Amino acid sequence: MFIGREKELGELNQLYAQNKFHFFILYGRRRVGKTTLLKEFCRDKDSIFYSAEQSNDRSNMIKFSEVLFAHYGEENLENFSAWENAFLYIAEKQKGRQLVVVLDEFPYLAEMNRSLLSKLQHLIDHKLQESRIFLVLCGSYMGFMEREVLGAKSPLFGRRTAQMRLKPFDYLTSAKFVESFGREEQLILYGAFGGTALYLQQVQAEKTLEENITDIILKPTGYLYEEPLLLLKQEVQQPGIYSAIIEAIASGAVRASEISAKTGEESAKCIKYITALRELGIVVKELPFGEKENSKKSLYQLSDFMFRFWYRYVFINKTLLETDAQKIVWQKKIQSDLSNYMGYVFETVCREYMLRKNSKGELPVLFTHIGRWWGNDNKKKCQMEIDLIAGDGNDYIFG
Repeated sequence: MFIGREKELGELNQLYAQNKFHFFILYGRRRVGKTTLLKEFCRDKDSIFYSAEQSNDRSNMIKFSEVLFAHYGEENLENFSAWENAFLYIAEKQKGRQLVVVLDEFPYLAEMNRSLLSKLQHLIDHKLQESRIFLVLCGSYMGFMEREVLGAKSPLFGRRTAQMRLKPFDYLTSAKFVESFGREEQLILYGAFGGTALYLQQVQAEKTLEENITDIILKPTGYLYEEPLLLLKQEVQQPGIYSAIIEAIASGAVRASEISAKTGEESAKCIKYITALRELGIVVKELPFGEKENSKKSLYQLSDFMFRFWYRYVFINKTLLETDAQKIVWQKKIQSDLSNYMGYVFETVCREYMLRKNSKGELPVLFTHIGRWWGNDNKKKCQMEIDLIAGDGNDYIFG
């Protein structure tokens, strides 16, 4: 079932309808739905879809050759020895006809063959741009895609015709995956699973809220029981340090100095790791409304709700959970704390609501900035917080 990417699919189809060469870059976090979107896009089109493997260049070249020969019904041909030869073969076979070519998990290919980026640039400049090929490079390593493919120092810089960073769903779209539940339960499920389609698809309508969270997140056999640690091992080189930083933020250390003290890591080192977590979409940097980017008042929050829920309730309770104490953890640790946990989730949903309304011009102020504010009340001599402020520099909405 295809849910929630209608806008992105529509944009891809609009580009395809131009009936000319396109070089499209799609990137985003693992599990966010990139492959599902591309397969839906390719479903009714002449297409070649290759998902790269974590193997060497020769192995991927052989498997890509097999995919090409199967597509064109060729037999008994020697595998290509170079990527440029494979693409020249495609261009010759197409003879001006439209074709979508998807290289999924592209970073696996580029890391094994550092010259591939330059070879693609040469192919685009001298051969492909005259064709009607719709070339898609897709990747989950966000830093790699932004630096090595989209960055100014990349050989491919300036060649892309369009790009898209695929983000997790907001609450309104996420709720479509769990429509059989009541509104409050939909909100709690969003707070536990986040906006990642693959996680939301694990929820079973015939089970209760408690049963779903227990079976999927709290049980050692559950789909998400090890997910955050597995993702970190795939994305970063020192997952232990990153995990410690996430744990510190989940436990309430939201300032850089607090995170450094909690983890025992140097401040500069912490900032480096936090920046990487921000690139991955796991952590978000918050500033009081109106503050400049370099303000020392910045705070860090876990923007990925699955990570936030897991580190708050699973990571610190593993001993209990691995001795079959799921029911006790639910009753004593989670259920009694849900109202506190859901506060930040609810604020996020309210902000999403405002952004949707604003994009349709349905608010009294067409705001250009939105956030929350915290700081000193000089009259009352105390700390104050405003949960939501949106404004355009002249008029403001307070929540």
